[in-house]
Parts: sequence; structure tokens; C-alpha cells
Amino acid sequence: RFAMTLLAWTGNYPREKGTGQKVVEGASFAAAVFAAATLLPLAFFLSLPSMIAIFAVAILATAHWKRKADKLLGGVTGDILGACCETAECAIALALILTM
Repeated sequence: RFAMTLLAWTGNYPREKGTGQKVVEGASFAAAVFAAATLLPLAFFLSLPSMIAIFAVAILATAHWKRKADKLLGGVTGDILGACCETAECAIALALILTM
């Protein structure tokens, strides 16, 4: 969910109303920092390369969906947040497999 929070914080909502509007407009830097901090307990179970991979692929997924959403829709919608979540989860799972 870190990737979704990061995307919501960096994105703009392109419509007047919608299901993702409150999430995107309400996201803040503090929320993104808190979301990143929720990943820190994983450091007790994972190696440093795995932790770096988790953050890297989450940020890459966020950047991909931000760029695509801005280009195609003019901003981040709820559907884009969901797509970012699924993409980041798959990428993180693959990164963990490759770094363990």
C-alpha cells in the first residue's frame, strides 16, 4: 500500500467527482512517510538487498502509473490507484524471490 499512498500524494485528481477523489486530494507527505515506515518491521526478517528491492520496485511502480495516468487521463483516479497496488504487489513478490 506504500506505492498507492505515494501515488496519491504525488498525483492530482483529474475529475470533479469520483471514488478516488478524497484519497488523492487528502494524501500528504506525512501519510507517505507513515506508509514507508510500516515497511520497516520487515527489516527484521529480510536482508538489506531485499528491503532495497521492495522500496525500489514500489517507487518504480508508482512512477510508471503516475506517468501513464497523467498522460492518458490527466491525473490519478481510484482505478489507477488500484492498478498501482496490484502492479507493486506483483513486482515486490518477484523482487523478493530474486533477492532471497
